Amino acid sequence: MIKDRSLSSLVIDIFVYGIATSVFVVTLFPFLNLISTSISGNMAVLTGKVGFLPVDVTFEAYGRVLSNWLIPNAFFNSVFYTITSSLYSVVITLMMAYPMAKKDFILRKPVWYMLVVTMYFSGGMIPTFLLVSEMGMIDSWASQVFPLAIAVGNLILMRIFINNVPAELEESAKLDGAQEVSVFFRIILPLIKPGIATITLYYALWKWNDFFNPMIYFSTYQKFPLTVILREIVLQGSNVDKFMTAAQMAQKDTEVFMEAYVTRLKDTALIVSMVPILLVFPVLQRYFIKGLNEGAVKG
Repeated sequence: MIKDRSLSSLVIDIFVYGIATSVFVVTLFPFLNLISTSISGNMAVLTGKVGFLPVDVTFEAYGRVLSNWLIPNAFFNSVFYTITSSLYSVVITLMMAYPMAKKDFILRKPVWYMLVVTMYFSGGMIPTFLLVSEMGMIDSWASQVFPLAIAVGNLILMRIFINNVPAELEESAKLDGAQEVSVFFRIILPLIKPGIATITLYYALWKWNDFFNPMIYFSTYQKFPLTVILREIVLQGSNVDKFMTAAQMAQKDTEVFMEAYVTRLKDTALIVSMVPILLVFPVLQRYFIKGLNEGAVKG
């Protein structure tokens, strides 16, 4: 490929790279400020001296957050709910997408119409809560796994991937005596790995960031995921005293101390909550991008 070296092309490249760099800086600054605030001293935070770099570096907030049972327990809950829910949702999505991709499936159209309708209309929060309650899943981990297990958008994406698998491969396998289950596991699954990685990341991100469903279905505080605890700390300012030492409790009524301490605590808790996603996304990134491209172009 011959690269265009004309002046107009150079101007366009400079403009595009300039916009991309600006967006990167604007996006990166809040994240760096978040990290810097979490490891800066109280007075530096209170007086607004913290920018890109931390001031009066201290990891005291991280020590308080990680040594208290509240955050580690909620962190473990979030990991458990995310892994179990994502695995279940991916399996169910694949089990539904495979027959829906078959033109000879008799109920293909009526089932498909039923699925599409759910994208625009639903029973609502109260009927869903009553159903979950009648099934005995209130205050149980099952309430975070089984309800709302399938996203129709992810189902459509996997149906596209399965449709893109050449039919000749399945036909040749069946001529060799392979059954439908063998065809699915030995031929279909290896060829749709990018799609599986894509919907896995979608499901995991949704479940990791979900706080509304746990607030509805859980009544035991120890079962709350990290998102609910963060919401209470960040929006309501509650549970802050659980992270204070005796000396800090003595200063609790000091407005200056509380404002700085709560800010540092919020930012520290947010950093802790972002770590798993920051670790998982680079691993799935190449499959994720490939999945989006193939699903968009071939679909």
